[in-house]
Amino acid sequence: MEKARRASSPIRFGIFEADLASGELRKHGEKIKLQDQPFQVLAALLERPGELVTRDELQQKVWASDTFVDFERGLNKAINRLREALGDSAENPAFIETLPRRGYRFIAQVEASIRSIAVLPLDNLSGDANLEYWADGMSDELINHLAKITGLKVISRTSIMGFKRRREPLPDIARQLSVDALIEGSVMISGQRARIRVQLIHAASDSHLWAESYDCELSDAPRLHVRVAQDIAHHVRSRLIPKGRAPSPGGHLVSATAYEAYLKGRFFWNKRTEADLIKSAEYFKQAVSLESTYSLAYCGLADSYIMMGVFALYPPHDVYPQARIAVERALELDRNLAEPHAALAMIRLQYDWDWTGAEQEFQKAIELNPNYSVVHQWYAYLLAVLGRHEEALAEVQRAREIDPLSLPINAFVGFIHMKSRHCSEAIDACRKAIELDPPNPFGHWMLARAFDACDQFHEALVESENAATVSGGSLPYVAHLGYAHARNGDRAKAEQALSDLMELSGQKYVSPYDFAVIHAAVGNNDEAFKWLEKAYEQRTSRLTELADPGFKALRADPRFQPLRRCIGLP
Repeated sequence: MEKARRASSPIRFGIFEADLASGELRKHGEKIKLQDQPFQVLAALLERPGELVTRDELQQKVWASDTFVDFERGLNKAINRLREALGDSAENPAFIETLPRRGYRFIAQVEASIRSIAVLPLDNLSGDANLEYWADGMSDELINHLAKITGLKVISRTSIMGFKRRREPLPDIARQLSVDALIEGSVMISGQRARIRVQLIHAASDSHLWAESYDCELSDAPRLHVRVAQDIAHHVRSRLIPKGRAPSPGGHLVSATAYEAYLKGRFFWNKRTEADLIKSAEYFKQAVSLESTYSLAYCGLADSYIMMGVFALYPPHDVYPQARIAVERALELDRNLAEPHAALAMIRLQYDWDWTGAEQEFQKAIELNPNYSVVHQWYAYLLAVLGRHEEALAEVQRAREIDPLSLPINAFVGFIHMKSRHCSEAIDACRKAIELDPPNPFGHWMLARAFDACDQFHEALVESENAATVSGGSLPYVAHLGYAHARNGDRAKAEQALSDLMELSGQKYVSPYDFAVIHAAVGNNDEAFKWLEKAYEQRTSRLTELADPGFKALRADPRFQPLRRCIGLP
């Protein structure tokens, strides 16, 4: 039997709701018992509301493989049971109309429901590439506002930015992102005026549910962004099953100049290079100097410092204390934003090694914004550090649901499998991540680490070389290549890598962890512990990874367990 095409969200009509994915019919939210064939007839009619569905078409969809079934009798029986379930009649139909000797038509109004949505990057129609941050900022504002609606899955920024300037049919994009609806639109800035056009589209039918245009002076941009976000949230909530809690309006409105500085800060922060992170911090500082009570700008400043620490661009003592000052100010101003709680969780995880405090802040951030994919990702990391592997897998898979096309999150799925000692799953996940963005070194690095954990040293070396090459020789990828040479038995190349890192450390910061892991892999235990002590003094975040294979040779050394206890590892 050919099943009807499955919609990703329920279809509502009157007091009824049909979930084509699960094959369930509900009345006032309560499930109604309905056999498979009557439901398949209903599904076929709901696919084309208001149109004739012929008896031949129904036979092909529902009875095609049942060669010996009396089709006419079976169809009549299915229609009668369906009408009985709906409280409908053939004489005065409210739902299913009979067209004698031809077929049937679904005549009730069908309402598209929404349980998941993606905000596509708004087009910058201004003709000025320097205004790209404005369009991206508007997209981010919509994502952040919708993400606070309870019960609604909102795809994260990383996945949607891959569709910038790509022209694909909207139903195809929706299928790739597994969402029911899309928001698309454009921004045009001319002189001191801005125009924003947005529309809400039901993905499966490619039908427009709502559209609006907005005009304003640039000086009124912060207020306009909030208004657009609230309007869209209202129209999405009206189609949400079940009705989600509306997002609160959030903090006070700020000046246009402070808002512009904040948008530029986020624009450069999202690029994640050293130069762009420095630039993002400068814009966030500018925003808070203009508006001393701008909570989100303080949080952005904290995020910039945190990423500098995560990527080991600067010594931890130089960046995490500054991040703490900024995030504490953000929380003083507004404790109901998810972003500062997430930032504080990262500080407690990466710098304080306060597992309980980090978990509390991660959970608070998720409570405030369940669609914050990066929070789920890093919470998964914490759970893996604590050996709670099943919980870690659940969290990272939730992150992937929200951000399905993010290479870092997909690669992180492999990383969490690696931590759980699931070798084949780790390798498969990392390979799939690389397919999303082959030039990105992070995917190759994660795959190299997965191969290493599975004792496939040659394959790990190949991927380590790939990561170092596509990164242009950046840390931590070149450091990991030295480690991979050691694990592959090439001591000379490993020691050359140590020499190169030492020379590089005269020019920029190199994490002592990078030296320690290579020394451990070549069997220089005393040197490894010397560098681990330096890493501990600096509070290097990757000391949480002492359980990794590279330190296996050190575990029998009496200096190893005291170090683990100092860090607080289980």
